[in-house]
Amino acid sequence: MLYPIFATPLRVGTGAGLAIGMFGAVAIGLASESLLAGAIFGIATGLPSGIVMGRSSRHRLDLLTDLSSTDRATVVRTVMRGLPTSDLRLAPAVLDYARAVREQNMGWTTPGRHRGSSSSLP
Repeated sequence: MLYPIFATPLRVGTGAGLAIGMFGAVAIGLASESLLAGAIFGIATGLPSGIVMGRSSRHRLDLLTDLSSTDRATVVRTVMRGLPTSDLRLAPAVLDYARAVREQNMGWTTPGRHRGSSSSLP
């Protein structure tokens, strides 16, 4: 998983945009046998994808701004892999980040409002 390496919104957006754009460019370029069509499609898909990914990760990563880059990567890796944390200093950041990821995965809804659910989440 490369996500902890990209622990800033700009890096998340750049990485996602490049990956999606390059994949699209190669696929369209090979299918149409046109380098120009591939380049246009790569830019047209990669740029908006990168912007969306960078902006959507900003609210989660803003929770970790007071940590060093190594600690940010550790927190992201711990949450994304579902690992326990042995560093008590990072435990509050892990809990906050896990809550933010859960909220984003639920479509930015409030607890108890997801898909008609009447129960609230802890």
